[in-house]
Amino acid sequence: MNILVLTAHPDDAEFFVGGTLARAAVQGHAVHILIATNGERGSLEYTAAELREIRRREAQEAGRILGAASVAFLGHSDGFLRDVPPSHLREQLISAIRRLQADVVITFDPADVTEDHPDHRAVAVVATEAAGMAGLPLYHPEHGAVQVVREVYYFAKTPRDTDKVVDISAHRDRKIAALHAHASQMRFLVGELQRLAALLGAPADLLGMMAPDRAPEAVALAIGMQAAADGEPHGLAAAELLRRRPSSLEPVLAFTDWRPAEAI
Repeated sequence: MNILVLTAHPDDAEFFVGGTLARAAVQGHAVHILIATNGERGSLEYTAAELREIRRREAQEAGRILGAASVAFLGHSDGFLRDVPPSHLREQLISAIRRLQADVVITFDPADVTEDHPDHRAVAVVATEAAGMAGLPLYHPEHGAVQVVREVYYFAKTPRDTDKVVDISAHRDRKIAALHAHASQMRFLVGELQRLAALLGAPADLLGMMAPDRAPEAVALAIGMQAAADGEPHGLAAAELLRRRPSSLEPVLAFTDWRPAEAI
């Protein structure tokens, strides 16, 4: 099957479903990552123009590590995705779903991005719409034949939203390696925590633990702990959590044991 992850920024896919994607690729599924923005504003050391090119290279390398068949960018401005007309962004996503013949779409949960980044909110809503409209022939026929998306999954950020637990015990290290490929962003995340802590008067020993040059160590520790915490209630060494969007076939499925084959 073809799995398409629709995200806002480089590294979103790796953070939320890197292990799931690595597992799917090993199982023989074609994994595609489509990134809406250039991710060019998350840095304390580069200009936006420099970061745009760096993050594109990093995303391609991270995709290679996960075994992705493709990593592509729509090229919108980081932080300003809600200024893009939703109908235009939706058309772009419909086009990608049809071109890649996506059977499964994974994206942000429109019910769980209230306090999140505005780019995440924009993708969550429009990706959900696009997954449905890609199967309707009168929406953008210029973008090719319809593609019926079998399953839509959302990143589940809290356990209460989870109804799909993916065992990534054998793929956690590849998830971490893919995040390490996003070196500029990992340094930024750790460095920003250090900067904010310093402004709030944190002690020197704590600030030393958040040094940007320790980013790989910090990321590996944090991701390992999160994966273990997500897996523990289910008897797994490491897991990622997803929420499945109810299928439009649910009224029919209620009368039968038949289910479409799952890729995840």
